[in-house]
Amino acid sequence: MTRDFTEIYVNALFDLLERFVEGVYDVVSSFYESSKIERAVKLERLNWLKDMFADLVPSDFDKSNLGKVNQHLYFVEYFGFEKRDFEMLKSNADDLVKQDIPRLKDDLKNFLRYRSKKEEGKIKSSASYFSQVAEDVQENLRSLIRKQPINEREVQDHLEDLFRIKGYDFEREKVSIPYSTKSYIPDFTSESLSMAIDAKLCDSPDDEKSTIDEINADIPAYKQKYHYLLFIVYDIAVIRRLQDYALGIERNNPNVKVLIIKH
Repeated sequence: MTRDFTEIYVNALFDLLERFVEGVYDVVSSFYESSKIERAVKLERLNWLKDMFADLVPSDFDKSNLGKVNQHLYFVEYFGFEKRDFEMLKSNADDLVKQDIPRLKDDLKNFLRYRSKKEEGKIKSSASYFSQVAEDVQENLRSLIRKQPINEREVQDHLEDLFRIKGYDFEREKVSIPYSTKSYIPDFTSESLSMAIDAKLCDSPDDEKSTIDEINADIPAYKQKYHYLLFIVYDIAVIRRLQDYALGIERNNPNVKVLIIKH
């Protein structure tokens, strides 16, 4: 199962390891005082913590050191240890606490750094792609629309044609994003690039303000899921102060771009 490997998530995994270490110390320190039943309960908890950690780490996490934990956790399999087995138990516990768990912690730290660098590269790549998509829309959408569109659906259709011509891989109206009491559906989305695109038609004086309101309502909903947002406003000679119209929205919303295409 693929999971978001955030810092909070990593801290939760570190907490599991800390609890595991505490459990190991508890088993060793109370070995002579515990009954077989008490010992069995404590050992089962150790096994449970280890299995939970193994289940929660991402699928691409290197589990080789986790295998060494399994090797040293021999005593989990034997609930009826006699006192003569205590030295073997203590030796395995020392290996777990001094070697295996620190290695697992290092693995987590390295994996987090790896994921962070990978995500940074993805964001940089997406930023370049985002700029290219916006540039192509700005330069080519108008030439594809010969007749004045009568609704937004027509603008979306022409936009989809442009994406196909340019080889852009966007899904159309596939994602529903719940936000407050509503669900929002972007016109086009790309999960791999964390990008959402919406087309608006502005063909009456009332639309100039209502379109701004729509965009401002869409932004917080879309931002829950996507890093880059592109709003394309196809204008039928309604919007006059083009620069102010776009900049007013973009100034307060990083990675949001508003394009006004004049018919």
